[in-house]
Amino acid sequence: MGAVCFLMALHGTVLLFAVCAILMFEAMRRLRRYARARAKAIERAHRVSFCERGIDRVEGKWRGKGRGGMEFAREHHLYQADLDILSEGSLFELMATTRSEIGAERLADFLLDPATLEEARERQAAVKELGGATHLREEIAVLGRYQFQNCRREHFRAWLDLSILKVPRAVFICLLFSAAASLTLGLCGLAGLSGWMTIARVLIPLLVVQAAISVPLMRRVSARIQALLALRGDVTVLRAGIELMECQHFESAKLRRLVETLHHGCAALRTRKLERLLIAVERREDITLYGLSLWLAAGTQLVLAAERWRAAHGRDFADWLDAWAEFEALNALGCYAWEHPEYEFPELVEGGARFEVRSLGHPLLPRTGCVGNDVALNETAAFYLISGSNMAGKSTFLRAMGLNAVLAAAGGPVRAGCAIERV
Repeated sequence: MGAVCFLMALHGTVLLFAVCAILMFEAMRRLRRYARARAKAIERAHRVSFCERGIDRVEGKWRGKGRGGMEFAREHHLYQADLDILSEGSLFELMATTRSEIGAERLADFLLDPATLEEARERQAAVKELGGATHLREEIAVLGRYQFQNCRREHFRAWLDLSILKVPRAVFICLLFSAAASLTLGLCGLAGLSGWMTIARVLIPLLVVQAAISVPLMRRVSARIQALLALRGDVTVLRAGIELMECQHFESAKLRRLVETLHHGCAALRTRKLERLLIAVERREDITLYGLSLWLAAGTQLVLAAERWRAAHGRDFADWLDAWAEFEALNALGCYAWEHPEYEFPELVEGGARFEVRSLGHPLLPRTGCVGNDVALNETAAFYLISGSNMAGKSTFLRAMGLNAVLAAAGGPVRAGCAIERV
């Protein structure tokens, strides 16, 4: 009778465990399905938002809905205020379709710093190629899981400008061995494989050695942990963007060089490794894991691993950032060209100052109601004398010339029928 009761109890226990396992498996499956569905919903929302902003620009409803770029303003700049380069309703707001902060900063540089003739020609060729890359622009717009994830140059600068925390390799190996041994001993104690008094005789000296190594590094490690935490979302967007760039095949020389810069340094692979380190640093801050990370000196080990990565790839990383920023700025110009198919790419010629345009228009005025003007400044006509009554359009005409000159130097199209400009 006792055996029968035991078998029935055992059978009930096994059945209970089986039911619990099935329920847990089903719950995990549903959670994964929910996570995938939520991620797809977020991505669709980002795509819809990207398309809606594009429609607003095409319909002339873009003013005040984007960023003016005043954070990139320069004191005493020659023309940024007079030509409405940066501010609400500015040329930058119209063109700022970049995904990342460093891309927006580079776009502002394009508009504020006139390029050399050779550079302007290379940009123009790249912009022409990127003009029709609408699918690529949409994929860039949805990079990262959340829109607040960004690539802020100040975060990268703060980390890259820190001095390298150099320690002997033996220190890192010692910390790794100590953490592995401490974890093993702790698991043995929890599993009852050995008594805690026996374990303590080995564990306490290990923890003392670990503390002797970690405590002197604590202040410098803490500063670097904060810098790494600030990079978490930034590196995610950058890594995804680099992976996307490395898959592209371009014809223009400038775009090929940017992609080759990434391929040469295995940028996607190495940036992914950095991202994994940053994810581990972020998980370390979780309240449920913080005690365990302190016990294993996980923060010190992760910082030392990140420092080794920075020592090996820091210079290349700066080049990858620059390549991504350049690509994003060119892609924003390509988007501007795509959304204004009636605009023309100017012919950039060598020689003396020359600005010849038919039907020149102000880029910030609506498509309807903008009156075009012919301009021919060259060897035979060195200047114009402009006169007229108040509100006749003199300032608008001059700003139209200036803004189109800025667009030409940046590599973009100008609002004109046909243009020749000396850059």
